[in-house]
Amino acid sequence: MTPNDRVALAAIDSGDLVVDVERGEIRDREGRRVERAQPRRGGAGRVLVRRRPRVWCPAHRIVWLASGRDLPARWVVRHRNGRKWDNRLVNLYASGDVGFVTYPGGAGERSNGEASAPAR
Repeated sequence: MTPNDRVALAAIDSGDLVVDVERGEIRDREGRRVERAQPRRGGAGRVLVRRRPRVWCPAHRIVWLASGRDLPARWVVRHRNGRKWDNRLVNLYASGDVGFVTYPGGAGERSNGEASAPAR
């Protein structure tokens, strides 16, 4: 878990961020969506967590953490279908395999060319 993850979790616990893990949506206390698109990164959303310190955190990581699932050090959260704006929990998985490459169709292979199933 990164320091930004800890700040995001504190915002979730305090109610500053409200996360619907089934729909993959993150809202503030007033019910406004808080994800911001990153066009240069394939449209992946990120969230400015307005706490001290203010930090940016990827939306898919916030959804993963809000679900109560563990995220070991140096693991990443990935999208099963390759659509970075689809942050529903059923579309996310954690992977510690840094050699795993995800393709837009959701298929993947290891850096040595062998087929690989996503970690669960």
